[in-house]
Amino acid sequence: MARVLRPGGVFFAAEYTETGAIAGFDSVHAATRDEAWRREYHRIHQLFVKGKQALGRGDDTVGVRVPLLATEAGLDVYDVRLNDRAMHVFPPYRHAKQRQHLELATIAHAINADDKWLQRTIEAVVAGGGTEAEAHWYHAANDSAGILPAIEDGRFAATSSFALYLTFARKP
Repeated sequence: MARVLRPGGVFFAAEYTETGAIAGFDSVHAATRDEAWRREYHRIHQLFVKGKQALGRGDDTVGVRVPLLATEAGLDVYDVRLNDRAMHVFPPYRHAKQRQHLELATIAHAINADDKWLQRTIEAVVAGGGTEAEAHWYHAANDSAGILPAIEDGRFAATSSFALYLTFARKP
């Protein structure tokens, strides 16, 4: 990354890190997801992240490492921040940003007739050291079938975010 910058040039990276605790709420699952469910989801999610990386399908932990990678590349990291935006949708979805988030949620929870995402989930969880049964549990935990009717009925409410690390650096 440093070789493409001129001296004094600025580097900026915005990378997600999706390995921490679940930071979210939705009106479909709020009453049914207890602390034991969250622990199990987090445990299997870690297997998924590890397996995804082992299969060469991306590194969901890179966001927290970008400042170190930039420093190792010879850049002067002068600031690291967390993004302060969160996805939010609440009926009656008056604001454009809420409607955009609702559209993204609809796309994300669209039913896949070919089971492609289930197969990719199984591959990643197993590659991360888990079992096929754990992969099925993790896939079902996202419960798209429950969310889509709530979106269609105009009763879906949600707030969530991922940790998006913003790294600012300069080439000396």
